[in-house]
Amino acid sequence: ERRKNFAACKSKDIAIFYIAANGVVDGDGQPGLLSSEKKINRIDELLSQIQAISGSTKLVFVDAGQVSEDFLNGQSVNEFPFAMHRLLTAKSGDENTYGENLWVIVSHGLFQSSRLSHTRRGSVFGVSVADSLIDFRQNGDPDKPIKLGQLYQSICQRCAAMTMEGDRPTQMPLLMRGGHGIVFYSDLKD
Repeated sequence: ERRKNFAACKSKDIAIFYIAANGVVDGDGQPGLLSSEKKINRIDELLSQIQAISGSTKLVFVDAGQVSEDFLNGQSVNEFPFAMHRLLTAKSGDENTYGENLWVIVSHGLFQSSRLSHTRRGSVFGVSVADSLIDFRQNGDPDKPIKLGQLYQSICQRCAAMTMEGDRPTQMPLLMRGGHGIVFYSDLKD
């Protein structure tokens, strides 16, 4: 059913998805999204559907929620970001499970959780993504595409500015790529 919505997606198009749910790790170490019924829906199934879309690039924002520990599954730390890294570097035989055209930005790193902005009435990550996209459209050149590195840097800077308090670490989103896992900003090409 979901694929019908993307049937018109051309091979040069960019398909963008925003997922907001509590990210957890199941008993097999696989990343999943926690439903309101406390059921874990594995994210690999969703990413496989996204990977099948004909767009040349797929960008998935995962606002993985405020679960800082997952005692339901016996974890004192939510390992969702690391499990996402393992998933995106997984292989099927000699081939990568996910192609290099799949990019994922997870809302936070290991030992962190996505924080809320009470003044903005949303998650810090969600507000940062929306503000960055709006800023690029309003102040950028409408004839030029937004570069992933610039978008990621803007989201990170906004998250850091909204979460900096005392000696508490800031929320730092992670950029990941199919076949590579975590990608550092310095490794991105302009």
